[in-house]
Amino acid sequence: MNYTEFESIINSVLDNLSSKEKYADLCKKSWNFDSAKGLIKNDAKEVKKELNLDFVIAGTEKMFYKDYFFDTIQIRFMVPYGYGFLDCAYRVFKGMSDESIPGFSFRDIVEFVKGHDENQTFRFPMFKNITDYKEILKVILEMNDEIILLLSEKIPKVNIKHI
Repeated sequence: MNYTEFESIINSVLDNLSSKEKYADLCKKSWNFDSAKGLIKNDAKEVKKELNLDFVIAGTEKMFYKDYFFDTIQIRFMVPYGYGFLDCAYRVFKGMSDESIPGFSFRDIVEFVKGHDENQTFRFPMFKNITDYKEILKVILEMNDEIILLLSEKIPKVNIKHI
């Protein structure tokens, strides 16, 4: 698979994502740069334990991540915790035939919501405390499940690997 083929798959996934309107509304509702406050690593450990996350904590980068393998393609899902906003992203780490490193962000999701012109401003949710973070993260994890399912339909032989 090359960059153009992967981009076409991502566009199809985002177009078919049923939760994109919910995500756009969440971004708009939680948008507040003045109150946004990140978590510390101990908070991240608490979130991981409480929500039973099978993600790795990358303390230096202040994020959780999980790798997924679709045939020969490795895609990493990254969820930040240290900056007051959840601009989650997927990045291909290996397996592209043209050695490209494509990816996409949850910011891209709002562009696929029809009739929401203000979405260009409200492109990711923000949080001010651990309670907000957990509630937003639950929505994002549901969306991730849907995205992974849609990717598995587009890229055969999905095999989820936990690191």
